[in-house]
Amino acid sequence: MTEPNDKLLVQQVAEAEAQRQASFGYEPSIEDYIIAGIAKGEQMERERIADYSDPSIVEKTVKVICLCGSTRFIKEFQDQYGRLTDEGYIVLTVGRVVPQHEQPCERKAKLDELHLRKIDLADEVLVLNIGGYIGESTRNEINYAESKGKPVMYLERLVG
Repeated sequence: MTEPNDKLLVQQVAEAEAQRQASFGYEPSIEDYIIAGIAKGEQMERERIADYSDPSIVEKTVKVICLCGSTRFIKEFQDQYGRLTDEGYIVLTVGRVVPQHEQPCERKAKLDELHLRKIDLADEVLVLNIGGYIGESTRNEINYAESKGKPVMYLERLVG
């Protein structure tokens, strides 16, 4: 799919090709303009795809941050999600809160496993350690992130 600026370029290329052919006494038809434009558009699309098919030439410019912490601080998750998004980061966070009376359960175990996959996708982890609190699930996520070589940052300074 070509971008609006590309469409203008395709049109200009088609017109230039028609003028070149006209200089040889050839009167281009509308089909000639269309074929020249399509050919240039296809070439540009192939070049665009080639540019992104080689991961070594695609510079990663947006950092992905995964939020970890107790869901008892869901308001802080929301606040940090908004702040980091506004700062231009991609933010991965909890997708569902399991009430305390439903823990432990199969659903929470699946959600915990899913959160580890989010850590896999992240460039770094931000722990929401409100009041210094780090629960068992959060401690497991920190250990997992560190084992994968992910930088782990903390919202509040660690004490002790």
